[in-house]
Amino acid sequence: MVSDTLTKQTGGRFESIAGTTRLPALLLEFADQIARSNLVQSHQYRITCDRPPSKTPKISVSMSNPKVANMTLSLNGNVP
Repeated sequence: MVSDTLTKQTGGRFESIAGTTRLPALLLEFADQIARSNLVQSHQYRITCDRPPSKTPKISVSMSNPKVANMTLSLNGNVP
């Protein structure tokens, strides 16, 4: 199915809606998901580095700001 393939390739979400009664609840779910994503992404930073081809990268991250309660690291930018 094309929709399944596109969803997997883009990391998106596909919903099959058989009737209009599901639509209001689905829109609320989307709104909650967008609000959570916005909260995370408005405080998100991307750090990239290039390593020499012959060396294994050694990466460490620390934060000196006491207002930061926790950090989540991700190889692909997606929030776990």
